[in-house]
Amino acid sequence: MTNDQPTSASTSIGRRRLLVGAAVAVAVPATLAVGALAARGDTDEKANEERDPMQTAMGNRILMIGLHPGVLDYSRIPGLDEQTLTARIEAGNAAIRDAGFDAVSCQIGLSPDEAESQIRDQLASGPFGVAMIGAGIRAAVEHTLLFERIVNVLSDSAPGIRFCFNTSPESSIDALRRWVHP
Repeated sequence: MTNDQPTSASTSIGRRRLLVGAAVAVAVPATLAVGALAARGDTDEKANEERDPMQTAMGNRILMIGLHPGVLDYSRIPGLDEQTLTARIEAGNAAIRDAGFDAVSCQIGLSPDEAESQIRDQLASGPFGVAMIGAGIRAAVEHTLLFERIVNVLSDSAPGIRFCFNTSPESSIDALRRWVHP
């Protein structure tokens, strides 16, 4: 026997609320939706607040994943060495902190198993709304498996997390600003 009572739920979409009931979905202004929900006994204290489209469901905390400078083969990267890359990463991280971002650095090695373990450990420290995956992981064909494992562990362990991608340590702050603000 089935339950003939219509069910409904709501979710926010920007400044509008989506009321879903018995196979009907209608976008209405948030203030009307709050009244309809309140009449049913549902309340949402945040419904009257303006939602920040840059705020992710899991917050603004950022997990910045990149290769540790010590694992790279610099003979394949003309004009770059470990000391220079380390300084660039540190300067980029300082700019991110100075801008007020809540970012956690996660420098990984080349082993997909070890990287996955490191990322799981970081994710256990609390929710992250955004994961930035560095170009050093994404741009080199030989790191494809590593990149796939990172994306999959993040998707599995932190459903709803957003992804952003830098092209260099200096562009990290711009990549973050596309998805979140401090």
